[in-house]
Amino acid sequence: MTDEDAEGTGGARTEADAKYAPVARRGRPSKRHLKREALLEGATALFNARGIAGVSLGDIAEHLGLSRPTVYYYVNDRAELAFQCYLRACERTAEDLAIASDAADGIARVLAFVREERRFESPVELRAQIMKDVGVATRLHRRLSRTKNATHMA
Repeated sequence: MTDEDAEGTGGARTEADAKYAPVARRGRPSKRHLKREALLEGATALFNARGIAGVSLGDIAEHLGLSRPTVYYYVNDRAELAFQCYLRACERTAEDLAIASDAADGIARVLAFVREERRFESPVELRAQIMKDVGVATRLHRRLSRTKNATHMA
């Protein structure tokens, strides 16, 4: 919530704003932050593999070697955890798009975005996927160029 947004609410910030707002800190991340990141990472993997409805907080706790009370320390319920995972994915995508927007042209931006999106995968898988994406982008670029040239000649 920006200061302008807070003005509309009498300057008050809600508990939800404080809970989800990123906090800029210096130095090493706290243990709490590291555990929360591990929880989100593990929950995201399970949600992606089994679907949100197919995963309980107990499953997540067991998968991560945590107790259920520890999971409940970070989230109130599965819906909140799913939302936090989704929010984190959106934030990462926004960061990746910002990085990709610095590329020279459209194709380069697409390739830069794909590289950023895949930075968390294994290097071998990443290299194979980038080569595949480069091939697709190159073919698309050629096809668009032919279409553009044919349109100008007509």
